[in-house]
Amino acid sequence: MSEQGRVITYSDAGVEALREEMRRDSSIVYIGQGIGPRGGNFRQTKGLWKEFGDDRLRDTGICELGATGVAIGAAMAGTRTIVDEVFLDFALEAITQIVQQAANISYMSNGKIKAPVLVRGAMGAVRNAGAHHSHTFYNWFANTPGLKVVLPATPYDLKGLFKSSLREPGPVMFIEHKSLYNTKGVVPEEDYIIPLGEARIVREGTDLTIVAMSLLRNWRRKEFRWRSSIPEPSFLWIANVSPIPSRRPENLSSSMNLRRPAALQLSFWPLQSRTVSTKCRWFPNEFAQSQCPIPLARCWRT
Repeated sequence: MSEQGRVITYSDAGVEALREEMRRDSSIVYIGQGIGPRGGNFRQTKGLWKEFGDDRLRDTGICELGATGVAIGAAMAGTRTIVDEVFLDFALEAITQIVQQAANISYMSNGKIKAPVLVRGAMGAVRNAGAHHSHTFYNWFANTPGLKVVLPATPYDLKGLFKSSLREPGPVMFIEHKSLYNTKGVVPEEDYIIPLGEARIVREGTDLTIVAMSLLRNWRRKEFRWRSSIPEPSFLWIANVSPIPSRRPENLSSSMNLRRPAALQLSFWPLQSRTVSTKCRWFPNEFAQSQCPIPLARCWRT
């Protein structure tokens, strides 16, 4: 992607993706708390209600269990439904619907019933949100068979991944970090999508490979404190933690990673399984020969 072009915010990129997909696909409906005339807590649906009205953007009460169940049932009946939990923390109120119903229905029906539902939520600490609104539970969902979990990091990624997620035949957890909504980046005006299940090299280096996702994708090198001098780390970005990218980027050499491989995790301790699994899948021979140790740099910024 070119570094020059139209610059918009992370939240505006999501609105643009929604507008384009809702115009393209009349089966898309969006429900959630405050996403109608008000445009959402994070301006994530700003202006959409004026164009699509109550028939396709419907405010719900504060009842995540009920709204999520309605969304999953509607998706099973033929619509493509988005349910906005607003804060990811309160998706736990609806976790039975997400894990037991949405994630299982295709398997339980031998593929005869699909649930193309997108569960959207904002995660992480920002300003004075408080403990109940600041968790990062995405790894719980990433370890659930049947769910895809997407963590967009930039405006460009948000738009492309959102459009791809809205074309998936099954359930997708689409999780945005609250600290990113006001960030800006280059987003092309022409239509594009970013396929799910890919990884991308953000910057090539020679001394260390850092696997990052979501908020950590945007951190600068000076924000990391190393125990030793590491002049040129490589940054590898993973767009979605489930499914784990099946193929490593073509220009990612095994020798580069074997010098000093590391996996960097964001906020939530069980993510270690995701980063290690990624390395194991990309470098199976090195792991089989026990030549590829993985020191984990845990980063607790939420």
